[in-house]
Amino acid sequence: MKPKFVELKDPNNSRTYFWQGGSSLTVKNVARIAVSERQTHRLETKSGDKYIIPPGWLYMKVDVKEWTF
Repeated sequence: MKPKFVELKDPNNSRTYFWQGGSSLTVKNVARIAVSERQTHRLETKSGDKYIIPPGWLYMKVDVKEWTF
C-alpha cells in the first residue's frame, strides 16, 4: 500500500528520534511525513532526501513553531 503523506506547511527545522541505549537520529528540514499502521515513519526533506524510521523509538524531539498533526 502506498503511504499517505502529510505535506507540512512550515517544514520542521529538525526531528530527532531517540532509542534505548542512547542512539539517536536527527533529520533536518522535514517537509513531508507518512506514518504507517505499524508506526513506521517515512520522512522526506525539502531537498528530497527520504528516510524510513522503524517503530521502537522511545521519544522524538521536534523543532517546530507549532504542531502540524
